Amino acid sequence: MNTYEKERARGLNAQRILDDDLYKESFVYLRDLYFSEWENSPARDSEGREGIWMAIKVLSTVENHLSTIMETGKLADRQIEELSKEAFVNRGAAK
Repeated sequence: MNTYEKERARGLNAQRILDDDLYKESFVYLRDLYFSEWENSPARDSEGREGIWMAIKVLSTVENHLSTIMETGKLADRQIEELSKEAFVNRGAAK
């Protein structure tokens, strides 16, 4: 398996994860929970709010990372298609 094929496989896996209903439900649940905790935190608890903010940022970081892998996989798929077309054209020209 070459690099493009590995990236395409990783991208398809990331797409599967991002499209998974349990994944989506979990992220919505956690995001709502964290915002609720932040909203209901006492004004004097700046350290607690900072921790909640970090948790919200981690959720976004995970989603962004998976989205990046998915997009990289799509690009790899296009590169594989282009290489296949070039190889087909080159085989025809060699005849």
